[in-house]
Amino acid sequence: MPESVRWLVAQGRNDEAKKIIERVAIVNNVDVPRHLLDVHNVELRPVDGTLSVTSSNIEHVNETRQEAKIKKTVLDLLRTPVMRKRSFTLFFCWCVCALVYYGLSSNSSTLGGNIFVDFISTMLVEIPSCILNFLVLDRLGRKSMLTFSCLLGGVACFTSGFIPQGYYKLIVALSLLGKFGISAAFSILYIYSAEIFPTEYRSVGVGTCSMCARLGGILASFIVSLADIYKPLPLLIFGVLSLVSGCLTVFLPETVGCKLPQTLQESEAFGSDESIWCFRCCCSCQNPSTPEESVAVDDNTTKLCKICNKSVKY
Repeated sequence: MPESVRWLVAQGRNDEAKKIIERVAIVNNVDVPRHLLDVHNVELRPVDGTLSVTSSNIEHVNETRQEAKIKKTVLDLLRTPVMRKRSFTLFFCWCVCALVYYGLSSNSSTLGGNIFVDFISTMLVEIPSCILNFLVLDRLGRKSMLTFSCLLGGVACFTSGFIPQGYYKLIVALSLLGKFGISAAFSILYIYSAEIFPTEYRSVGVGTCSMCARLGGILASFIVSLADIYKPLPLLIFGVLSLVSGCLTVFLPETVGCKLPQTLQESEAFGSDESIWCFRCCCSCQNPSTPEESVAVDDNTTKLCKICNKSVKY
C-alpha cells in the first residue's frame, strides 16, 4: 500500500507525494495539472507546516520541511486541553474494550455449561456485530454506535452478574449479548480513533491507543481469575467498565460527514460547536434532509438544530 499523500505533504516529503500522485494518475488514465505538482506551489499551513495557503517562497518550503522533521510524540496530544480530554477518553475506551473482549472470551469456560459450545458461541457472535457495523455505521454515525455498543455490552454483563446460577441459559445469553456489544465497539474504535486524531498525529495516537488495549488484554486474565473469589464478579466488573466507557464517549465529537482535522489547531476547534448530545441518528444538524427549522442567510438555506443549537448550511 502506498503512503498517505496528505501525510507525506504534512511531513514535507513532497517528492514522494508527487510520485504517488503520478502513479495513481497513470493507473486511472487521467492527467494531473502540472502546476499542482510544482514544489513552488505547494500549499503550506502557517503553523505546523501542513496544507492551508499557497506559498511560492522556496525558503518557506525548506523551512517547513525542517519543522516537519521534528519528531512528533504522544505528549504533543496531551499539551492542548481538548485533545488531552479526547485522547485520555480514547485510551480508556481502548483499554476497556480489550479487557472486556478478551475477558468475556476467557470467562466463557466458567459459565457452567459445555465449555466448547460456550467458547465457540462467544467467537461466532462477533460475526453479526461486524455485519451490523457495516450496515449502519455510516448512517447512524461513529459516536452514536460506539456509545450504544458500549452501553449494550455493559448492561448485559452487569445484569448477568445478578442472575442466579441456576438460570444458566440466561447467563450465557446475556454474556453473548455483552460480547456482541463489545465486539462492535472494538471494531468501531479503529475507525473512530483514526478520524479524531489529526493527520500528523494519527499514527502516534492510534498506536498509543493500541498500546492501551494491550494493557487491557493483560489485565483481562487477572479479572477473570476473580471468579474464584466470587463467581459473578468478573461480569460485574466488565459491566461497570463498559458502562463508564459508554458514558465517556458522549463527550467525543461526531466525525461522519465532517472535514477531518489535519493539525492540532484544527483538532482543538473540531466539534467545538457541537453539543455532547448531538448524535447523527437523532440530531437534525447531522441529517440535512430533515431540518427542524430553516432560515435564509445570505441566499443560503441554514438549518437550526433544536438539540445542539448548531446552524449548518445545506
